[in-house]
Amino acid sequence: MSVPVGSQNLANVVNVGNQPYAIAVNSATNHIYVANRNSNDLTIIDGDSYATTTVPVGASPDALAVNELTNWVYVCNAEDNTVTVLDGSGNQLSSIQVGIKPVAIAINPVTNLVYVANSLSDTVTAINAATNISTEIEVGSQPVAIAFNLQTNQIYVVNSGDDSISVIDGATNAVTTVAVGDAPLAIAIDETANQIVVADSGSNDVAILDGASNQVFTVTTGIHPVSVAIDHNAGYIYVANSGDGRSTVIDQVSFTTQTFTAGASPMGVVVAPRTRRVYFANLTSYGSMVVFNEDNHSSSRVALQDRYMWPTSIAVNPLTDMVYLSDAFTNTVSVITPAEGTRGIQLVSLTYNGNFCQQNGSSGFINLYDNQDVVFQVGGGGGFQLEFQTCPFRSGCFVGAPDGMPVDVGLAAAQDGSIFYYDHLTIDGHACQNIGPLGVRINKGP
Repeated sequence: MSVPVGSQNLANVVNVGNQPYAIAVNSATNHIYVANRNSNDLTIIDGDSYATTTVPVGASPDALAVNELTNWVYVCNAEDNTVTVLDGSGNQLSSIQVGIKPVAIAINPVTNLVYVANSLSDTVTAINAATNISTEIEVGSQPVAIAFNLQTNQIYVVNSGDDSISVIDGATNAVTTVAVGDAPLAIAIDETANQIVVADSGSNDVAILDGASNQVFTVTTGIHPVSVAIDHNAGYIYVANSGDGRSTVIDQVSFTTQTFTAGASPMGVVVAPRTRRVYFANLTSYGSMVVFNEDNHSSSRVALQDRYMWPTSIAVNPLTDMVYLSDAFTNTVSVITPAEGTRGIQLVSLTYNGNFCQQNGSSGFINLYDNQDVVFQVGGGGGFQLEFQTCPFRSGCFVGAPDGMPVDVGLAAAQDGSIFYYDHLTIDGHACQNIGPLGVRINKGP
């Protein structure tokens, strides 16, 4: 199948360290962090100017994560069994000893707990980021991936050695083991639907876990699925099948499937939420990457700088829809600008879940775009009157009426990149006293 060049473009190619292996994006500061495995350092890219800063970390950094609420960065160093902690500018704050060969990491921004999967000690290290005190939790054999559901406070660990998922209760550290398919490698979570998806590379399927019951549904995919991504608004799961160059698209409700060409050996997949595009990192790219358009179900290609690539990681900034692709062959990060798209109407639900207030299943920030009609609901469905004011970064400006008042939202009055906090918000009689901020971010689009 031939696919045309799309409206996405290669904006820049940024030189980084030796063998870039993992990428994390802080959408609040628009900084991109790249872990360079062979040079034992971290490259920080300014998303506006593309200026870079390089700072040393531990031996063989394989994974990293960013806490946007604290603006701290955590880097897993697989060869010296440590996690390097830095602030957003790259200043090293501490180095924490963990288990043997840490390869994956997830963060709970509300409790400020960091979870590290140690593949050769069959454990997860839970780190209190405020005190650096850690706890070892035994999981299955050879944990290789980890993800966190903020809404339920459950941590999901993919164990490639014994074909299982370890489900850790974030409140008690109790562990439940759930069997999945052969050689699971990757995981994605839809917090709103409480649905966990695991790519089983050895059995050519995905395990879809119902987070409420731990019941597993198995859906057949293409050959050697290695990466998954979820678009909750569209209701689809996207699977990158590296063995046959195709993507399996799974309906989240019916589990019916369809397939389309995703380029040669797709090794990674991400969804750009605002523009409704799905990007695939292709091992043998022939100078391009494949992009799927959710609006018309067509595919296109983005021309890249080099004909041969070894893509090791792909990430998206959900605020700008900019995509970042690391290449260990050229030691670069390609920056892809988004295509124009639309999201239509977005419902922002504000609820109290018995522990803390949240919005659309998250207790961090939610992104609002200028091409959306936005509807707010509080608690049982009553409206929440909101007035947008001009605000600098990290200053609270929401003015809210009691539950049941009509919605009054005007995005035109908000500055691009502004962050708004809810002030003295009460939901169903419960005052919101979250550890982290609760609010929305305005994005005017590219």
